[in-house]
Amino acid sequence: MRSGAWAYAWVCVLVAAYAVVTPVRVEETTIEPNPEQICYNLPDILLFTWFTPILNVADDKSKQVEASDLPTLMKADTAFENWSQFKAVLGDCESVDFEGPRRLWFKLWILTAPWFVPSAFFTVLAFLTPYITVVSMYVLLDYISSTSADDGADGGADDGGNGSQYSDAMVKASVAGFFVGPLLSAVCNVVTNHLQRRVAIKSRAALVQLLYRKAVRIDLTAQESKVGEIVNLMSSDIDNILNAVAYVHYVWVPLLQLVAAAVGLNYVIGTATWGGVVFMVAVVPVYIVGFGMLQKLQKLTLKKRDERLDVIQEVLQGVRIIKSCALERGFLERVHEKRVSELKVLRQLQNGWIFLVVLMTAMPSLTQTATFITDTVIIGNSLDAATAFTTMALMDQLRASMTIIPWCSQQLMMAAVSLGRINNFLARPEVDLTHRGAQANGKDATYGGGGGGGGGGAGGDWPDGST
Repeated sequence: MRSGAWAYAWVCVLVAAYAVVTPVRVEETTIEPNPEQICYNLPDILLFTWFTPILNVADDKSKQVEASDLPTLMKADTAFENWSQFKAVLGDCESVDFEGPRRLWFKLWILTAPWFVPSAFFTVLAFLTPYITVVSMYVLLDYISSTSADDGADGGADDGGNGSQYSDAMVKASVAGFFVGPLLSAVCNVVTNHLQRRVAIKSRAALVQLLYRKAVRIDLTAQESKVGEIVNLMSSDIDNILNAVAYVHYVWVPLLQLVAAAVGLNYVIGTATWGGVVFMVAVVPVYIVGFGMLQKLQKLTLKKRDERLDVIQEVLQGVRIIKSCALERGFLERVHEKRVSELKVLRQLQNGWIFLVVLMTAMPSLTQTATFITDTVIIGNSLDAATAFTTMALMDQLRASMTIIPWCSQQLMMAAVSLGRINNFLARPEVDLTHRGAQANGKDATYGGGGGGGGGGAGGDWPDGST
């Protein structure tokens, strides 16, 4: 114990020495710093009080909030900084001739690695720290039950003189765990949300730049690409991808929580846990079929939305002609028809999600009932307070995991569809701009160049050699 304390002390000394000798990088700027940049106090970071000045902008009800009223972005979050880094990560993936999968997910994770990796660590802590409260509850309830049963018995040397298998230090630590567990969980959740928000901001800036650069290199009149589709890609599809990129840890971390809950249940209630496990496995085929149908409906929903946005874009571009020729009713009917068609598919999609979410939300309660019936009716055991309440607490953790998993599954499915749409958009043919290469490699333009002879700079040769 003493050697461990000495090792910890030396680690603290080395960290402090490194902080003292490391020079602080100072960058001169004329832009007013963002409130987040000048937030150094831990309470301000955890409680997000640095965000209060941003919320105070909306206190003035007499005027509309404008972009100039809000603080500027940090330099690391600007589109220019993000694109310069993302371009290096992309390599040749931006090229229309690129063969093979672009794997934009992984490239966004590489771009945001300084925030993405720590968010994984704090997400794991946020999901595991609630078990401190569960263990503390089991120890205290078992301690109370054992001391009540052994009331009046002499305490041995191994039990700390309290008549139970737990020492006084363990009991006091369990009492502290009731307060420390929720506090650590809240802190980890706040830090996790902060890091995930940073990942989302940087990913959005990079993807919008990627799509915009592609949009200016294609001919919208000569292809199936429409302005409405591009707007939908930059809004809905990017949002779907951001949810998968920033919150992807909620996919695998709940699985760890499920394993931890299963191990705890096996320790607390024994073989009766298998009654609940069998019940959960029996419902898995329903999930597989349901998510397969929802993925098809999601693709169809996005397609219907593109069609509606195309009609709206056509109306906006020709609104003067439409008003002059009194064609409003016809276009209103077209927009209404597209919207009704979209809502039919959207209703089927939402009904499917309602069924799956209700089933997944009810699963922990049904699993808890199956576990207790197996333990009391089939096996014939009797439940004590420690076993019953600890099992219910572990089932609550199981419910939290089962609630997050359907949301994550939905986001992953939507992101997969959106990534496919973006990849198809990036692979579309581009306008050939080689004839505009003025002064490329030290040579004049092919035609229209500033050059030749005494013709006032209007001379030059066409690609076929004619003048």
